[in-house]
Amino acid sequence: MNNLKSLRAAAGLTQQQLADASGVSRQQIAKIESGIINIENISLRTALALSSALCVRAEDLTKSTP
Repeated sequence: MNNLKSLRAAAGLTQQQLADASGVSRQQIAKIESGIINIENISLRTALALSSALCVRAEDLTKSTP
């Protein structure tokens, strides 16, 4: 389980807005959020790009949502 979708929603961003801000494709973000791509298997560069765009720590991406 990952926290990307809830972090993105809390930031008030669409998948496309997050893609534009992070440089990660919208398709990859959708696959991570749906679990098709395990967030623990993404590259460090991708994790840092997403976390930077969301203003959170990279490890926050992997925390389970309540």
